[in-house]
Amino acid sequence: MLVRLIYISYANSVMSEEEIQAILEKSKINNASKQITGLLMYSERYFFQCLEGERRVVNQT
Repeated sequence: MLVRLIYISYANSVMSEEEIQAILEKSKINNASKQITGLLMYSERYFFQCLEGERRVVNQT
């Protein structure tokens, strides 16, 4: 069953563009290997993420 998980998290400190880019690149690789799609947004220490995929896989991520 396809599910969508949406959540917000807060970074302990301000992150550089390079740090955010590294997280994004790692997420792309990990998610693609698990057949998960979604998006990642960052603003003022807040991350907004949406993941879509099979329930079991999304719940393990």
